[in-house]
Amino acid sequence: AEYMGNKVFFLLAEHVRRTAGNVPYANAQNLARALQGAYDRALRHLDALVMPTLPLKPTKIPPAGCSPAETFQSALNMAGNTMVADVTGHPALTVPVEPSEGLPVGMMLVGKMWDDATLLRIGAVYETLRGPAARP
Repeated sequence: AEYMGNKVFFLLAEHVRRTAGNVPYANAQNLARALQGAYDRALRHLDALVMPTLPLKPTKIPPAGCSPAETFQSALNMAGNTMVADVTGHPALTVPVEPSEGLPVGMMLVGKMWDDATLLRIGAVYETLRGPAARP
């Protein structure tokens, strides 16, 4: 399903490029800069931002043979928080926290640009204080 989702994504991207030109890409780049600035301002006086890795508890993997729309929807539902670091370039990592109702839960840390070391130290301190992660 993942391969099929990737293939459909690239076909969709090519369709948009052919029908709308580069305008959507240019708009996305402008939005990415604005988002990067917002994260930079939020981190001005902080070492890191802390948020759930996923905006909701993990959902079931779509069944084999499901439609591309189902695959996309499932993937996009889960990527809301993680996608931002992909767009802005801020370092981010996730560390496991206690499972919820038998499902894995992660804590995402987002750091200042080019300050990966601080982020890794924060994650290491959290894991040391938490102790071994419980398995879902």
